Amino acid sequence: MWEASNIHSKVCCELLLSRGSTVNICAIDLSKAFDKMNHCGLFIKLMRRRIPVQLLSLLEYWFSLGVTCVKWDTIMSANFTLSCGIRQGGVLYPYLFAVYVDVLVDKVQIAAHAVLLTGYVAAL
Repeated sequence: MWEASNIHSKVCCELLLSRGSTVNICAIDLSKAFDKMNHCGLFIKLMRRRIPVQLLSLLEYWFSLGVTCVKWDTIMSANFTLSCGIRQGGVLYPYLFAVYVDVLVDKVQIAAHAVLLTGYVAAL
C-alpha cells in the first residue's frame, strides 16, 4: 500500500508543481504506534467524546490488567503494569487506536492545504 500511496503523492505533486505551486510533504511513520499509545491519553480522548462512564471504567480496568516482565538470560523481573501500548489482534483495538490518532489527522487536515490520499493524510 505504501507504494500506491507514493504514486498518488507523486501524481498530486507533479500536478501542483506544473501549476507553479510549492509542495511540502509530511510523512508520519505509525508502524510502532500501537506499542507507544499512552493509556491516559486515550482515556482523555474518550472522555472528550463523551463515552458513557461505565464503558470508560470498563476500559480502564481492562487496560489495568496488562502486565509484563523483563527476561534477561534466565532471570525474570517482577511483573509491572503497562502504561503505554495496546495489544494487537483484539477486535476493539483498531477503533481505540483510531480515536487516539484522530486528533492528529484533524490537525493535518486543518492545515492550509491538506489532501487525503487513499488512507494517508499528506499536507501539501
